[in-house]
Amino acid sequence: MAIKNLFKKVVASGVIVSALIGGASLAPSLAARAEQANPPVVTAQAARPIVEKGLARALKVELRIQDRQSKRLDGASKVVTKVQEIIDKATAAGKDVSALNTALDAYKDAVSKAKGIHEAAGDILKEHTGFADGKVTDKVAAKTTVTTAGAKQKEFAETFKQAHTSLKDALKTWKQANTK
Repeated sequence: MAIKNLFKKVVASGVIVSALIGGASLAPSLAARAEQANPPVVTAQAARPIVEKGLARALKVELRIQDRQSKRLDGASKVVTKVQEIIDKATAAGKDVSALNTALDAYKDAVSKAKGIHEAAGDILKEHTGFADGKVTDKVAAKTTVTTAGAKQKEFAETFKQAHTSLKDALKTWKQANTK
């Protein structure tokens, strides 16, 4: 029985020591959290390089998006060619392709509109007002450049996506009606 009580006392004291050591190890992290609750004040002068780096990075992102959108426009001509081949084969087989012709014409018009939007974004990015050699020279003009180009690219994406979806849906509907 004495051994059992001794064992309980040793285990209990071990738990207490562990709790004390664990609590002591938490003290530095609690101090760090207190510092995070009251972060140091950043002055406008100190924040300037951060803002400029962000704008320069945003310009690079917009240029990459512009390149990807150029590739999408290149792919649109392949889509037109492929759909035209489907229309030609179906016409030769005596099938009604009026819905496909209408959808393809609408797709071409939308792609043409998207191309104009893409070119407008490209012109904004070529001027890169507020930037010189990828670095910010005028923060306000740089922000306007990035924001305006981004808005044009978003408009392009929405226009192009809608055109692609409409053509895809028209093809799907036509194929379902003509595969019976």
